[in-house]
This record gives sequence, structure tokens and C-alpha cells, in this order.
Amino acid sequence: MKRRLLLAGPLALLGGAAAAQSARAAPLKVHLVAEAFPPLQYADAQGQPHGTAHDLAVAALALAGAQLPLEVAALQFVPLQRALMMAASQPDTLVLSIARTPEREQRLRWIAPIAPYELWLYRLRSSEPLPASFDALRGHGLRFGAQLRSNFHEWLLRQGLGTAPDNSVIDTVARNNLNFLKSRAGRIDYFAHPSISFTYRAAEQGLRPADFEPVLRIDELSMPLWAATGPDSDERLVAALMRAFAELQQSGRAARLHEQSMRQFNTLHRLEGG
Repeated sequence: MKRRLLLAGPLALLGGAAAAQSARAAPLKVHLVAEAFPPLQYADAQGQPHGTAHDLAVAALALAGAQLPLEVAALQFVPLQRALMMAASQPDTLVLSIARTPEREQRLRWIAPIAPYELWLYRLRSSEPLPASFDALRGHGLRFGAQLRSNFHEWLLRQGLGTAPDNSVIDTVARNNLNFLKSRAGRIDYFAHPSISFTYRAAEQGLRPADFEPVLRIDELSMPLWAATGPDSDERLVAALMRAFAELQQSGRAARLHEQSMRQFNTLHRLEGG
């Protein structure tokens, strides 16, 4: 399904043949990709995309469409690594809600922050005292659950976890939600998860959020998630989107959209705050 956004443009300012040529110009085709990440981006029962990041991106594209004729495809949900590959290799493809890590910095063009993000280390609720720091967890043969090639996985590798002399184990999975059940079964000791979606993901696995406890906030990775595109994307699109996101933030509309989208999500899933 494709959505045509504000294709008219400022044609009234153009004259004669120039206006006719602009009117006939094909709109720039834009693709949106992301991994499903409720409440930032998710599909409802009818398969329609929603979410705080999705709704903000749609609003930014509508503003950008006033400056540049656009034809925007509906958000395509794909695994994280595929989304990153598509954005890096396919021009005019916008990937939503990704961490801006050193490993990704040069592969993409970073448009704007799109969602708040705090990453916490969690464990199954225990009577054992909480560690004072991440360093206190080293050298005890602990197993850390991580989504393969995620920002947390990359961070663990940068910390030298699992590399001699450290005897920790990084236990990777294709999807981070699998770590809930692995933790509940005692197959991993710790896993990282964004706080914004923790309650939803635990309930999705048939578990109570209270069965787990936050251990440490991973400060280095607790930064806003971004919208980004590839190096070969149209310069006009990049500039128009940067201006649009900035306008939405400065006007306060981005904050209002976030609150509205969160209310919709919480009501839909009968979560606290809905």
C-alpha cells in the first residue's frame, strides 16, 4: 500500500513551461522500514502501522511533502539487520528507531532523533543483592542474553565480555523477546531490554513484569533512537526531512504526537496508563 503525500508543491510560484514540467515530474518514492518495536512502531490487528516513532515519521514526511513531491510506501516490518541493510543500500529508504552506534555511524545518514530510549539490564527477581556496577558482574561465568548484532551485543563485545580472561558468556538470539523465557527458565542470568516496551513484551510472553527486576541502566546506550537513511538518498529528501523533524520538535507537536500515540497503544493493549 502506498500513500501519496502533498504532491502539489509551490507550483503557483513557477511560470509557464517550468510549472508544467514540475507538475508532470514523478514524485520521489520513499520507503519506510523498521523492526517491530511496540510502542515505537507496530501493526494493529488489521496490519496497519502505528506507534510513536511511526506517527512522528509520517508527520515529518507530510511536512517534507509540501516542499518535495513524495510517494511514501506504508512501513515495512523487517528484522533489524535487514532494515539496516535496506536503508544503507537502497536510496530514499528511511529506517526508524535505531541506535546511533560507532559501528553504524559511517554507514548511514542520520536524519533526526525519533524516540526516547533507556536500556536496562534485567534479571529474574532474586533475593541476591543488586550489583553496584557492570564491572562487578565480570569473571563469574554469567550468561548474558543479547539479540544478535544489536546495540547491546555490540556494546558487550566492546567491553571485552567473554574474551579471556573474562569467562562470561554472550548467548545470542534472533529476537530480544526470546530472552524473557530464557531468563524465566534459568538459561541466562541477565538480559538487556528497553524500559519503554518492557511491560508489553513481558505480557506478550505470558509473564508478569513483576517476575523480573531492573539491575542497571546502561548509560552509554540510553540515548534517543534515530531515523536514518543511506548515503545515496536524494539530498533534497534528506534536507526536507531534517527541517521537518526540527519543526515538529520546536513547535511542540512532536511531544503531543508522542502522548497521543502512547495513549492509543496503552488502550489497545490494556496496559497501565491507557
